[in-house]
Amino acid sequence: MKYETAQKDIEILSQQEKITQQRITQWLYIGVAGLLAIILFGMYFTLKNIRKKRKVLSQLNTELDAKNKQNELLLKEIHHRLKNNLELVKSLIALKSAKLEDGVSKEAMLASENRLQSMGIIHQKLYKGEKLGSIEI
Repeated sequence: MKYETAQKDIEILSQQEKITQQRITQWLYIGVAGLLAIILFGMYFTLKNIRKKRKVLSQLNTELDAKNKQNELLLKEIHHRLKNNLELVKSLIALKSAKLEDGVSKEAMLASENRLQSMGIIHQKLYKGEKLGSIEI
């Protein structure tokens, strides 16, 4: 009986150790599962935040594109008006020089007309060219 009792005590201790190890393993699994759940929630909220920021950036890009197109249109209009104004002044000088009879005055008016025409050509080359800082003459 003593032998059987000792055997059973050893078996009980062995089973208690197994139960303890199973509990430790179970707690480890629960801890790992909890950690994975926290990581997954963190990733979900991070992705949600990134999508929200991308949406805001997309809206800002759309607004900037619209403003850029508007500015380009305004710039084209300014260039067109400047070109028209240069042509108008050149035409007025040509009309005035046609009425002049004095040769020196006529030459001065013709020189002014040529200068305005040169300014118009330079403006057009600057406007149509890729480099705004320089033009090829």
